[in-house]
Amino acid sequence: AENGCHGVLVSGSGGEFPYIMREERNAMARNAVEAIGGKIPVMCGLGAMGTREACRQASEVIKAGAAFVLAALPTYYPVSIGRALEHFRALADATEGRTLFYHFPQTTRFDPGVNGVAEICNLKGIVGAKMSRPNLREIRRTLKRIDDRPFALFSGTILLMNEVLDKGGAGVIGILPAVFPEESVKWFESLKSGNRPAAKKASRKVKKAINILAGFGIPPTLQRVGLW
Repeated sequence: AENGCHGVLVSGSGGEFPYIMREERNAMARNAVEAIGGKIPVMCGLGAMGTREACRQASEVIKAGAAFVLAALPTYYPVSIGRALEHFRALADATEGRTLFYHFPQTTRFDPGVNGVAEICNLKGIVGAKMSRPNLREIRRTLKRIDDRPFALFSGTILLMNEVLDKGGAGVIGILPAVFPEESVKWFESLKSGNRPAAKKASRKVKKAINILAGFGIPPTLQRVGLW
């Protein structure tokens, strides 16, 4: 918050959300909200095998003070797009319209294609999405299918920040801003204001943290594109 970030995510992939207990998740949300003191919104990640448990988790972290939930769809059995839509409708109701869809098919194995992703994003009460597959074409096509209403689409990697903002996305929810928050914010703000030289300079400083992405399997070609 002190370095200008616009929000904080707890219990996301970096927070190992599938492996923590409900009580731990709720405590993480409460502690983050207390520490930040209303300066910026707190989002809490969650995911459950069943809709009832996911809604229970969502309701509890909202009561703990989280402004939004970021909901993935961990699966054991294959889930159809119809069932997924039912699931996210229920989550949107449980959070009173404060749910973001976490699209991470590499881990959830739920991959309904661009049309299916857009259907989920266009549900009433789904106010945003985090796209964690580093596929710019998919992000572009999804953005084109979003209804004309307030909606925030985030990239799951800062390496696509330039392109996502250019296409109308909201920004980035990722690991590198946690390592270099000040320079990440400078990169973002410079792009928003049209100051491309300043954005380029900030992106090069963020590049110093690129080695932490070694385990994410991001192709070197994509790293070069995202980092100018």
